[in-house]
This record gives sequence, structure tokens and C-alpha cells, in this order.
Amino acid sequence: MKYNLRTYLETEVKRLLIAGAILAFAGHPAHAQIQSGSIVIWMATDRDLVLAADSRVFCQGAGCSAQDPIRDDDCKAIALNDHLIFASAGLQGARGGEGLDFTWSVTGIASTLAAKKPFDTAKSIDDLAYEWLKSIQQRVDQMCESNAISPDAPTRAVWSVAVFAGVTAKGVIHATEARFQTKIDPKIIGPCTFNPTVIPADLSASSGSAVHSMGTGAAVAQTYLQNPENLKREIPNLLPPDNSSNFTDWQDLAKMTYRVARIAIEQSGSEDHVGGPVDQLHLSAKGIEWLHRKPNCAEKQISK
Repeated sequence: MKYNLRTYLETEVKRLLIAGAILAFAGHPAHAQIQSGSIVIWMATDRDLVLAADSRVFCQGAGCSAQDPIRDDDCKAIALNDHLIFASAGLQGARGGEGLDFTWSVTGIASTLAAKKPFDTAKSIDDLAYEWLKSIQQRVDQMCESNAISPDAPTRAVWSVAVFAGVTAKGVIHATEARFQTKIDPKIIGPCTFNPTVIPADLSASSGSAVHSMGTGAAVAQTYLQNPENLKREIPNLLPPDNSSNFTDWQDLAKMTYRVARIAIEQSGSEDHVGGPVDQLHLSAKGIEWLHRKPNCAEKQISK
């Protein structure tokens, strides 16, 4: 597939920028605390996948610190086992307010589901993504049905997105994205999620140039790189050494994903919803190699 960085920035990011809005559940003691934010960038062939994610979580709702609603130590990319990874953008989890039981995290649910059986076929990875999607949807709907949304929360539509990627028994990478939309309207008490989809990605060897973006940071990076001077300066940090579309070496995938994530962080500013260190990992038939990992993030997720 012919790779064109400018075309990607003008079309691909816009199409995939679906997880950036913040779920605005405000701070009455009985209302849920919501954590969200982030950027996730990944690229892959059928033999290698490299994924990068930021570390920022923005907290809104009961129990959040008004002085420090942002923290930069979240582990959004995790290794579920030796050959299976997960990352998410948008909603990261919730904590229940007074009298409520809404404490959960997207990574915790992914880890629990992944511990049940091996995931060494494309169908099993797709099924895992679907089960995760149903579980997260159910929890968000329960919050909406329980009047957990602050009355002054603005009406809006937001997305939550995750990617599951694993190595099949044939030694081939398979990745699938799960996403759903949430309509936040404090005047309506009832289910609030819709448009659930599980979308397997085409990771044939010719499609290694496809850039998959999730989160608010995608728009930030897009705006920065649409400036011709910035784009020209960044080309050596994004493309293979020959500045071509030949993304067959996983190190080139690593260079591109890490730099796009760093651009999003550098251009977002300290008060935006993208920030902190970049965690990055490489998935292949040999297993999972962490290229960048914060000390507080486990090398492999352990479910009990």
C-alpha cells in the first residue's frame, strides 16, 4: 500500500480520532469518579506490531482532587500474557461514590477476561475484544441508569476504544479494535451506550504503513504535522531511513509510533489530557519486548 504521511494526517487521524472526549461526571459525593484521557498509536505487519501510549489520566467526579486532577503514571498499554497485549484510549475506569459500587478499570477487566483461556487464534482474540466491549458497556450503562451523572454535566457524545493484539498458533499477528459511543445527558436516566463494534485490522505484510490512532493526542499531532515546516523537520523521526513507504522493519514502526506519541505530549501542554512518559512495546512471534516502560507498570499483567 502506498504510504503518504500527509494523507494519513489529513484523513486517517480524523477517521480514528474517536476516543478523546472526557466523560463529564461531576463531583457530588454520590456521583461516580471517571478517569479518562490518552493517546495510543500502533502500527503492524502480520509479523510485528509496535504500540505506544502516553501515561496521563484526567479525573472528574467524586473523590478527585480539585488541586491535582491529573496524574501521569497510568499503565494504558499492558501485556496480558506472553503473546497478548491490550491498550485503550478514552475511558480508563471509574470509582463509585457514596453508596455506589462503580469501581473498575478497563485494563483490570481485560486482564480478568484474558486469564480465562489461551488466545491463539484470530477468532479467540476477536471474541475477547467483544467480551471486553460488553463488560465495559454494561458498567457505563449502569452508571447512567443509576443517575450517577451530575445534573450540570453537558450533553455530549463520546467514544471509548481499545485494541487487543496477539500472536496466533501460526505465528501471525492478529489485532482487533473494540469501540462504543456514549451519550451523556443528565436529563435522561437509562442506558447510554450505543454503536458497539469489533473491527479486526488488516495486517498483511503490505499494510505495515497504516497508522492506527486513538485519543485526544491524535488531533494534537495532526495539527502540528500539518504545518509544512514541522512536517519537513520531523520526517527523519517518522519514516524509514530512505523516507519511503517501506515499513517492513519493526524498528521503523517503533520510530514512527514513539515520535507521534511524543509530539502529542509535547504539543499538548501541561494542562491537557495527554502527557507523561511514553510506554512502548513490540509484539512478535518471539513474544513481547518492552521498548519503554515506567517502573510502576508491570512487565506482564497478572490476574487473580
